[in-house]
Amino acid sequence: MAAWIAATASVLVAVIAGVLTYVNSRRLSARQARLDRVNSQLEEFYGPLYALSEAGGSAWKAFRAKHRPGGAYFDGGESEEDRVEWVRWMSSVFMPINRRMYEIVVTKTHLLDDVDLPPCLLDFCAHVAGYEAVVRQWELGDTSSPTSLLNHPGEPLRVYLKTSYLRIKDQQQKLLGA
Repeated sequence: MAAWIAATASVLVAVIAGVLTYVNSRRLSARQARLDRVNSQLEEFYGPLYALSEAGGSAWKAFRAKHRPGGAYFDGGESEEDRVEWVRWMSSVFMPINRRMYEIVVTKTHLLDDVDLPPCLLDFCAHVAGYEAVVRQWELGDTSSPTSLLNHPGEPLRVYLKTSYLRIKDQQQKLLGA
């Protein structure tokens, strides 16, 4: 009888150890999968978008500090020099940043943390698409149309990218510390 109890106890301990090992392995695997996704979101989507948005915002502030500070840029009072500077900055600074951001949004939506594409990202993509026609017109020598038909989403986009980046960065830190 003692041998039977010892054998049963050994089997029971082995089964419990096996179950615990399996459960722990599944938990670690799920945590690693979550960490891999969060890392991809930061590396391929939210990180680059946030950095590019902040760089574009800094460039915009520098541009506006030098060119027509304090008022609307296209209010009818701009000079030919203002228009030339606008086309130069838009073509060489703002559109390259916008195009890179646009490309990230349209190719990496699978990394969104949201169920649907946020309106500020949709508005941004529409803004950039609208500027493509304007820039093409400039390339053909006609600078009479200075802006896209759709405005840049501005602050809502900046806030969305910053809060999303920081939220996902926090998730990453928690997963790394777990």
